[in-house]
Amino acid sequence: MSSTPESPDWQLLPNQPRDFFGLEDGYDEKQLKRAYNRFLKAFKPEKFPAEFQRIRQAYEDLERRLRYQIQDDFDADSGALNLQASFPASRPARGTFDEADHSHPSPDGSSSAHTRPSSKTTIVDRLNETSVEDLLTELEQKESKSALDYYHLAMLRDSQPGASSNVLIQTLLNGLDAHPQAHGLHRLIAAELNGRSQLGQEALEWLEHLARAMCTGRFYELTEMVWSSLLDQVPFEDWATSLKRCEAAMGVLEPFWATGFYVRILPQAVWSADSEWIDVALSRFDASTFGGGRDIDEV
Repeated sequence: MSSTPESPDWQLLPNQPRDFFGLEDGYDEKQLKRAYNRFLKAFKPEKFPAEFQRIRQAYEDLERRLRYQIQDDFDADSGALNLQASFPASRPARGTFDEADHSHPSPDGSSSAHTRPSSKTTIVDRLNETSVEDLLTELEQKESKSALDYYHLAMLRDSQPGASSNVLIQTLLNGLDAHPQAHGLHRLIAAELNGRSQLGQEALEWLEHLARAMCTGRFYELTEMVWSSLLDQVPFEDWATSLKRCEAAMGVLEPFWATGFYVRILPQAVWSADSEWIDVALSRFDASTFGGGRDIDEV
């Protein structure tokens, strides 16, 4: 049964927004907007604020994918972390990690049990057998850690009483040093940054760290909302310098990546940028739109 405004399938969000809107492969912007508007008529923001937020987020996800010409399923990428049967979908509060509760909340707020590989012991199984502290020590002492180990380590460290607010992202960045092509870590780091209402100078350093590891245009798509938030939180000169470093780290890319990013960021940046930066950004945008791939230093 397909999802419709009259009978929405909320379980399709956030991971299957295209199916939620009932869109076929190869949908375009006009079809997306038409589907979005149908749902808005049924779920007006003043009457259904929570539902509207979920619909809006799904729309923005698909609109962003269109701008970046993304058609593949990034979650199915061979380098992505499989987080099923790992931890609760939401981060546990520090000092309140419940070792007996390891179910994933579903999108509608109910709980469903983890799906576990029967032939392999999962982190959930381990937490039923030992304490958080013992498992944390075991992971910290493990010589060769997988990308998934770093995710588990980050969550366990973050759940400890008195843990630093940055311990989760710092641990994930350590994992990125060991596994630079682990797409699951890329997404987790970007999600952690996107989820913060307050960002500072250190966020610029984290973005540069991520860009050096990724070296792909997908960096633009994963982090554009972080750059947007930082425009209002750090001096523009620092923002622009960090962005340039990230672009230099990524090198020559297909032009549509920069196009997708600057279409989103330029209308906001013009209120903070000087005329020189705007001219350079417009030149880069024009080159991306009409020309071939160019290195950032050439603009």
